[in-house]
Order: sequence, then structure tokens, then C-alpha cells
Amino acid sequence: MSQQPKNLPAAIPADKPAYIELTRGMFAIVDAWNYAELNKHKWRAVKASHKWYAVRDKPWGNKVYTVKMHRVVAHTPKG
Repeated sequence: MSQQPKNLPAAIPADKPAYIELTRGMFAIVDAWNYAELNKHKWRAVKASHKWYAVRDKPWGNKVYTVKMHRVVAHTPKG
């Protein structure tokens, strides 16, 4: 995760990295082709085991699951 100024371009060229805004003033750097799907959700920065992760909450019935951005990008199976 990296910090980037707030004045980001509205359109991201396909060959450039894109930035997803997180909490705590941080940004996640993603490939442009992942940007549209990832930017549909609000992501937050969470520190675990001395590392930072981009995560979001996904409500499911009366439970809330944590979704990690790197697992979405890598298309990993649940579990």
C-alpha cells in the first residue's frame, strides 16, 4: 500500500497502475483492469502481524465477513 495525492485522474489508462483509496490516508495500488470492480466498494487499511492489508466488510444474513483485496485480485477460493 502506498500513499498518493488526492488529485487522481478520473480515467485510468490501461497500462498505468490505479489507486484505491483506503482509510488512514493510505492507497492500494492495483492494475487498471481491476480498478472498476474494486472501486465499487469502500476499503479500509488494517494492520495485522506487522503488515497492512486492504479489507472490506461483506454482510451475509446476520453475519459480516471480512474480504481481503489481495484475495479478490488473485481470485482465490473461499476458505
